[in-house]
Amino acid sequence: MCELTLVRGDQPQMGAYHAIDLELNVPFTLAKGRWDTVVLERLKSATNIVEQADVACVVMSSGLAHVCLISGEMTVVRAKIEHSIPKKRIGSSGHTKGVKRFFQLVYEVGAHATSGQGPALFRKT
Repeated sequence: MCELTLVRGDQPQMGAYHAIDLELNVPFTLAKGRWDTVVLERLKSATNIVEQADVACVVMSSGLAHVCLISGEMTVVRAKIEHSIPKKRIGSSGHTKGVKRFFQLVYEVGAHATSGQGPALFRKT
């Protein structure tokens, strides 16, 4: 994050750029006396992965699914879905019901995780 200094102060010098290094998963607070609405919109847009994502995808195996959003710079796992699916048995419909329920969960969570202005994971045709 860089910003041009327009007011004289102790540091940095006027006209110089200054930067701060941010670490992943370390919270920080950004404070300013007055916020311009344009700057607030830029911050909101820059921190919203749903708006920034190019692609939404689901990575699945038996009873486990990850809903991901992918942009040019990062991949974010938005949801992890785990559901127990009974083994196939002769004369039992437990497996079929478990698979149907798992797919229903994936659909519901995927639609919710990508709702907004970003790429829609599931679209009704």
